[in-house]
Amino acid sequence: MINRTILNSSFVQYGDTCILGSYAIVSNFYTEIPFLDFFKDFCKDFDIGTEENDFKKYFSEHFNSQHPDYTQRITRWFNLTELNKYELAYDYSFHRECSSRNVNGLNLMKEIHEISKQNSFESSRNSFSLSYIPVVKNDIVNVIECLACEESLLMIAFQGERGGRHISVVGYDNNGFYMIETRPNKTNGAVSISHIPSLPDVGDALLAIQINDNEEKGS
Repeated sequence: MINRTILNSSFVQYGDTCILGSYAIVSNFYTEIPFLDFFKDFCKDFDIGTEENDFKKYFSEHFNSQHPDYTQRITRWFNLTELNKYELAYDYSFHRECSSRNVNGLNLMKEIHEISKQNSFESSRNSFSLSYIPVVKNDIVNVIECLACEESLLMIAFQGERGGRHISVVGYDNNGFYMIETRPNKTNGAVSISHIPSLPDVGDALLAIQINDNEEKGS
């Protein structure tokens, strides 16, 4: 059981970055590594360009159809944080990698967690394990037991509002189940949910469990 108040739930995604964003939220609890480090290390792992012109290319492609107004796009560019720029680089590459290898996003995230040589991911796998759950509803009793009894968090896929899949962190504490909302234009942070199956069309997930149980970080 992990109390929602001790999670860093300040991450708000810029683009389709919910998978690595959720992983960063989970790992930050166990390791205290800043969110930005995960996006930088992902770019190193996949040899993604991170010069200013590279970021401008990712930005231009991402907003080409959604925000065609040039003035608006320039304004948005100047408001980007360093994390936003690395999110765009990740967004540009991650989904292409999934498509080219015919692998889903959570499986790719688990692979990165297990084999990456970058500091943030190495520290993460030394701090917590990740187990892939193909159908959460089929293993719901075990999932709930882990969330309630272990230093455990769930990265779960469910139906998003725009037709695609969304990934969020789900946990459990003395006030019940909660979800970390990262989508823009939402009430961000830890949001209470009645139950895991109350999320729309729940699918697969990654279950994180702390490796070293000797150090308690709050429950």
